[in-house]
Amino acid sequence: MLSVPKLRLTAPPWSTLLTGWLTTAMLQAGPFAPGPSTEGTTAIDLFADAAMTQQNPELVAWANAVVTYSPGGNVSSEFQTPLAALGPADDTGFYQTGVATIVTLGEGGFITLSFAAPIHDTDGFDLVVFENGIATTAGRGFFELAFVEVSSDGISFSRFTSRSTTPVPASPYAFLELDPTDLDGLAGKYPATYGTAFDFAWLGLTSVSHVRIVDVVGDGLTLDAEGRPIVDPYPSTGSAGFDLDAVAAHVTRRYGTWRKARFAWQDNFTALSDPSADADRDGSSNLMEYAFATLPTDPSSCHQPILTRAGPELRLVFRRDPAKTDLRLAVEISVDLATWSAVALSTGGLPFEIISTNLPGLTVTENSSSQLREVTLTAPLHGHRHFFRVSAALAPPP
Repeated sequence: MLSVPKLRLTAPPWSTLLTGWLTTAMLQAGPFAPGPSTEGTTAIDLFADAAMTQQNPELVAWANAVVTYSPGGNVSSEFQTPLAALGPADDTGFYQTGVATIVTLGEGGFITLSFAAPIHDTDGFDLVVFENGIATTAGRGFFELAFVEVSSDGISFSRFTSRSTTPVPASPYAFLELDPTDLDGLAGKYPATYGTAFDFAWLGLTSVSHVRIVDVVGDGLTLDAEGRPIVDPYPSTGSAGFDLDAVAAHVTRRYGTWRKARFAWQDNFTALSDPSADADRDGSSNLMEYAFATLPTDPSSCHQPILTRAGPELRLVFRRDPAKTDLRLAVEISVDLATWSAVALSTGGLPFEIISTNLPGLTVTENSSSQLREVTLTAPLHGHRHFFRVSAALAPPP
């Protein structure tokens, strides 16, 4: 932890708590997602506005209980404040003596937190971890790293795969600058107010109740998942190790966030991930994959509405993700495949409603027993031929 003010994406004075020489680990870009100000970033902003007054609505819950706190070496008592990791992230980069906004883990220390209710695997990122790193120049910064482990029972934990391609500099390197493009699967790769995101699907998990954050000792003796050394600022005293601000449950509500999670970072800002594109060429646009919660880069992951005849009725069945609040979904009908008109509409994630009287007896229902809603539209046969389709468009969130 640093005891000096931090401004978003600016370089502050260095802390007197650390000793060593400023070292830039790598000037050229690495293979992983870049910092918050660069296209392709996977950073999750704590705020929804530039003035930092409105919290990001995709951060839907926060860890609310400390299960275990085991501080490592070189952390003084004033920074052993585990309760500061509970609730919303509140470290905006300005340290005030006596005001605890973070808990310091110390060298190799860890903390285990729990949520009031289990976090479920959703369509996109599910977990976001906030640290109080300092940005310096060109996306790099003074970042302290940690492994992230999750559990559905608080007993058995699974660790997210970590990767680091940062070269090991000559020691000491207490003021080591890290490049986010050299880091993947490690919390702390972004500055304060920007969280590192994780997807439970990466571990094959459907729900999580506990999260454990384990400090990475930055001396290079700790290895990533592929056997490479991990380094971060080392050595330090007084507030050594990862400074945890908060852990949030995340639900994707916007297309821009979804494309970060569902495309490689090199593609999440290019035409390949545009709403109108069909990245996997399965006949379903990226926007429809977003609406139906399927994978846009996997042609085997595809959902098509089903139209069947049930006695004197036609029945159209499809699914949607109500969390996507920037969508306008419509069921449209046509008698000639040339002119289409909307008969049922859902906006802002709200349930479908009938909006047309052109087809008497039309009904729409939704099964809300699971995360994805099954929508059933029923239309009586009137002796006329009708065609149905589901359309999607992006709209401003409510």
